[in-house]
Amino acid sequence: MTDRSPQQLPSLNLDHLLNRRFHGTPWQAFWQEFLGNSGHFLILKILSDIAKDGWYASINDIADWSLIGAFTLQSWFLSQRKIHPFWGNLIGPSCYTLVDLPLDGWEFFENPSHWMLWGFCSLVAIAQGLRLAWKPAIARYLLPLESIARTVMVWVAYLITTAALHQEPVTLTYIQIFFTGASHEFLFSALVFLGVLLGLQSLQLAQQQQQTQETAAILRNLAQWGMGNHVVTSAIANPSALTFQRVERAIVFMDIRGFTTWCEAARPERVAQVLNCYYQVVEPVATVHRPLRVTFTADEVMVIYADLPQAMRAAVAMQRAARSVLSAEGLGAGCGLHYGPVVEGLFGSDGVRTYTAIGDTVNTAKRIEGATPAHQLYLSDAAYQQLPIELQIHCQALPSIQAKGKRVSVALWHWQGRLADFEG
Repeated sequence: MTDRSPQQLPSLNLDHLLNRRFHGTPWQAFWQEFLGNSGHFLILKILSDIAKDGWYASINDIADWSLIGAFTLQSWFLSQRKIHPFWGNLIGPSCYTLVDLPLDGWEFFENPSHWMLWGFCSLVAIAQGLRLAWKPAIARYLLPLESIARTVMVWVAYLITTAALHQEPVTLTYIQIFFTGASHEFLFSALVFLGVLLGLQSLQLAQQQQQTQETAAILRNLAQWGMGNHVVTSAIANPSALTFQRVERAIVFMDIRGFTTWCEAARPERVAQVLNCYYQVVEPVATVHRPLRVTFTADEVMVIYADLPQAMRAAVAMQRAARSVLSAEGLGAGCGLHYGPVVEGLFGSDGVRTYTAIGDTVNTAKRIEGATPAHQLYLSDAAYQQLPIELQIHCQALPSIQAKGKRVSVALWHWQGRLADFEG
């Protein structure tokens, strides 16, 4: 027994859950952005102000509070992953400038810290923007350059703080003299070297993350094909939901009539081609109605739904889709539907497990399908009674059948409506 889940109709819930596995919760994403990018200048600026003016002056400085708000806002926007990183990295300096410029006037542009703010934020914005625009194989190598820029920013902040403590203007001459000092030269070289090492580490982590995401995507597809999208989603969100539980489910079976006889006269290649086309047209229409699982066993299709109206729509659509492929071969599929209690969960051994539903409801659905002629849909009385009146009028009562293995006869109804009737 194999299970196939269509790649063309991926689950948004599953993708969201997997994305959270890599990027964490919104708060985790915020702190990751703040500590890994946006908060760097903010932390250096506050430490510099504390070194120059002390704790009390820094706490009461409205400029520092506006800086905190600006880069907190930037971190929030960039953690949403909906904004271009180039523009996102300019949110902090832009907001800070808009707040502080009216307070300082044109003296705002005489402050070397503000030049450092715009300079390094612009460098990071350009680097991250290029990484998004270029091919990933090339763009990731910008990570070491971005890392070097961050560590050199520490040296520049140290230079500006030292100049302020000595009440010296930051001029080109002062920078040249400052740079020629042996300790300052050592600090600069050490920070550049540290930036290279951190950049190479970031590059390695980025490559590992990409490989992890690619592997996760492959495993997700394999898991969906083998277990079904519902099971994979449940396993990620709430593994305890996969334990055995008694629930109400709608079970749909569909089987090709005369398929065994047709296979005897057809070439194996033709059998495989027709069967695969049958899968390809039935699977999408079954999946669009959000089944818990779609299972193929040779020419038989079993679909489990949590909701009866969804199962009815799917069964009618599956019949129509199957007819489009099978009629040309002189074949047709019969479809049966039943609704009732089942026990569902992961069944199997420690090495091999699969999600399915078992119980009398499943057996009865299979017996109903076995009694259904080609191109027809029969449903049980239990399913019929759960339908709204506007859909019941499209059903015709049939004689009860004595299904194999059942002591009580099964009352049947023949669906004679169309898909359009569900829209009424």
